[in-house]
Amino acid sequence: MFTDALIIMRKEFLNLFKSKRTMLMTFGLPLILFPVLFSGMAAVEKKQNEEKAGSIYYVEFQRFGDDRFSDILATKISYIESDQGVSDQSLVIRNRGGEVEILYDSSSSRMTYAADKAEEALREYNDLLGDSILEQAGLKREDLQIFRIRKTDTAPEEKKGGALFAVFIPYILILFLLIGAMSLVLDVTAGEKERGTIAVLLVNQISRTSIALGKTFYVIICSILNSFSSVIGMGLGMIILLRGSGAVDNFSLALFSPLKILQLLLVLVSVSSVVSSLMVYLGSLARNLKEGGSYVMPVYMLGLFAVVITMNMEAAAGPVYYMIPLVNGVFVMKSLLTEGFPPLEFLLCLGSNLLITALFVFRTSRLYNSERVLKTV
Repeated sequence: MFTDALIIMRKEFLNLFKSKRTMLMTFGLPLILFPVLFSGMAAVEKKQNEEKAGSIYYVEFQRFGDDRFSDILATKISYIESDQGVSDQSLVIRNRGGEVEILYDSSSSRMTYAADKAEEALREYNDLLGDSILEQAGLKREDLQIFRIRKTDTAPEEKKGGALFAVFIPYILILFLLIGAMSLVLDVTAGEKERGTIAVLLVNQISRTSIALGKTFYVIICSILNSFSSVIGMGLGMIILLRGSGAVDNFSLALFSPLKILQLLLVLVSVSSVVSSLMVYLGSLARNLKEGGSYVMPVYMLGLFAVVITMNMEAAAGPVYYMIPLVNGVFVMKSLLTEGFPPLEFLLCLGSNLLITALFVFRTSRLYNSERVLKTV
């Protein structure tokens, strides 16, 4: 049975390899698109910041006559004193005695930048006034500091960045797994009905279970490859985007040991098995591509909803959560990236996903055992 299933899978891959354009769009495009996209975003952000820093702003001072503050503000932005009030070109700094108010138009990104710089200047001016008062009393700011605070990160090198990866990796992996499965499954199910090739496949001396397994294996492998290429492409793009800010230095790839990658891959394969087997079954029920799309789209939407609501959640404690498809994959991957290997939850995830996969493969093989599959009602 598995030999025949591999033959069916090989047939689907041969059809895929015939179209170089499809292969490029499915597997190669994410590797190219995301770095280019994030590079463009980084370039645009850098240019906008340079324009904001080089702009001249109009500032109105109300009941604010200390030249020391004006000098500090001049180190932050280039400005011209005016009485224009608040607009998309000017802001107001108003002294209310014990409170200083900055009035600005937040709909303008330039004025938001100017207001932030004015706030920085006010904090420095406040420190300057405080130092003057302390100096008159013969004190220094250090004399008021009872103790110093120092934060020391004791996390092992292999766990640094795990919290961020726990949000990013499961979400992107499963999101593009859904996209990859949805884009391929219709061609090997409803698409074969439209082309009339399903009848040729059914008259061969191959068990119908092998047909269902072969198509499911094909979609699993392709969706995982699409998911990995998307994650790699997006990861490269994020490194490019964050390199200028220095935030990339806080990440450590030591987290991804060979064993950790293998564990993540097993979880992803089990999740992909559920998604692919369900979509193959729904695609086999459809009479044409249009109908197949309407059947498969709700699966994508439900999967997207499950991934989004669990994106910022901690790994669940109850075992029931690890038997829910997609949700269990997200939680186990979060645990692997932050807490280490959870043996019970890992086995529950794999076991429940493989059981559900077997159920849908069985339903699909039953469907192919009937000639009604040629025009499913």
